[in-house]
Amino acid sequence: MHIPETIKNALLVFVVIMLVYVLYQRLLIILGKKKRDQRYVTLGEKVEWIGKIATIEMTLYMEQPLSVLIFDQSGKEISKVADQKYLPGHQFIEVDCSGLSTGRYYFRITAPAHVSSVYFNID
Repeated sequence: MHIPETIKNALLVFVVIMLVYVLYQRLLIILGKKKRDQRYVTLGEKVEWIGKIATIEMTLYMEQPLSVLIFDQSGKEISKVADQKYLPGHQFIEVDCSGLSTGRYYFRITAPAHVSSVYFNID
């Protein structure tokens, strides 16, 4: 199938315009001229382990309530690790999992417009 050059050029121009628009919006957010959309509240949750101590690391773009819960494999809530407002920036939440028996669990990280889960095993 042959696509005419004018359509190819129009698509290329459209892609470039959209890229410039997205970069412009990000620049406004970085400069503080525009508030970040509530949908983008956390970025890159990461869990690091030292023994049975987990450190959940995340970046928040605005002050917001955040909860971290631990569930077992069947979906039963085991404990509430955090449930408070956090300030914007890089946050670390330390969790002592030494009281958990052997098995598969997961952290559920919940913010107003964001939910994510991180699975882990206790041996």
